[in-house]
Amino acid sequence: MPTSDIPIPGRKKLILHWTPVAVFMALIFIGSTDLLSGQSTGRFLIPLIKFFLPTADDSTISMIRLLIRKAGHITEYAVLTALIWQAMTFGRASGAPTKLWEPRRAFLAWTLSTAYAASDEFHQSFVPSRVASPVDVIIDSAGALLALVVIFLVCRYLPKKCQNRQERVGTVQ
Repeated sequence: MPTSDIPIPGRKKLILHWTPVAVFMALIFIGSTDLLSGQSTGRFLIPLIKFFLPTADDSTISMIRLLIRKAGHITEYAVLTALIWQAMTFGRASGAPTKLWEPRRAFLAWTLSTAYAASDEFHQSFVPSRVASPVDVIIDSAGALLALVVIFLVCRYLPKKCQNRQERVGTVQ
């Protein structure tokens, strides 16, 4: 039996599933510095937008840039929530639950992501080139909710896609 099919003992399983969450949170934290501020991303977004839309005026470019930046918020918190849900579902020391979709677990994943979004905005309030915005927390929260809707639909209509690999090959104890 290949080593990837061997069930992982409890503590190692927790670390394996929660490490991607911690790494992604660290990436969000790093992105909340000057590295991904509006001024910094404008250096490459504005020329890119002008390349694809050479006749766009400044207000159109500003609107497209804003939409791209807010789509980034939605995407990053959708990914974070999916990682949290996955860790909470399959990263349990006792193994995966019998019921893959549980509203309480989904609510907890959404709550953790939203709380992290709020802490991220608080962090940005200390970065001179950033502005903390409650609107961004709402957008981040919407991204978290979007991920949970997608996960719900997958679990409901494609349940085999919602299982972890060990369950599909029958090696869960």
